[in-house]
Amino acid sequence: MTYSKPDPEFNPYSPPLSDFQAAPDLEDNASSETSKKPRYAGFIQRLLAFLLDGLIIYGFLIISTILAVILSLTLNDDLLSINLFNYFLFFQMIIFPTLYYVLQEASNRQATFGKRVMGIKVTNLDGGRIGLGQATGRTLGKILSAFFFFLGFLVQPFASQKQALHDVLAGTLVIDSRG
Repeated sequence: MTYSKPDPEFNPYSPPLSDFQAAPDLEDNASSETSKKPRYAGFIQRLLAFLLDGLIIYGFLIISTILAVILSLTLNDDLLSINLFNYFLFFQMIIFPTLYYVLQEASNRQATFGKRVMGIKVTNLDGGRIGLGQATGRTLGKILSAFFFFLGFLVQPFASQKQALHDVLAGTLVIDSRG
């Protein structure tokens, strides 16, 4: 029976490794099952998902705007009609798109409709589901990504984990769930 010196970095109280963390190398070079590395979503996949989501959001905006105009024309009070129309525009331009992204990316599916069609999903850095706060931060971070000529989006293909600026800020990854 041989005695081997224990690994000084080993901590029996540490949580188990996730699928996205590399297993430590074993000293005896025994063949061990290595954890699988995630396949990050590419720029074209993400762009097409964004365009599909845009069709859904702007389709809703066009239909709801037409309905709001019809409703405001039927009201006799001009001031009430203008105020209702302004509140409705705020809801449909700010609140609806934010809720669309936040609620779907924080759901069990971890993806918007466009992302599901393209086979990608949003995860935290450990590969788990993101919460409402993280999804909100990611969605609001897209404002910064778009701020200087969309540079925050354009860095994504060149980043090591294929993260756009809003992904880095929110601590999220967008992975290809098909592979």
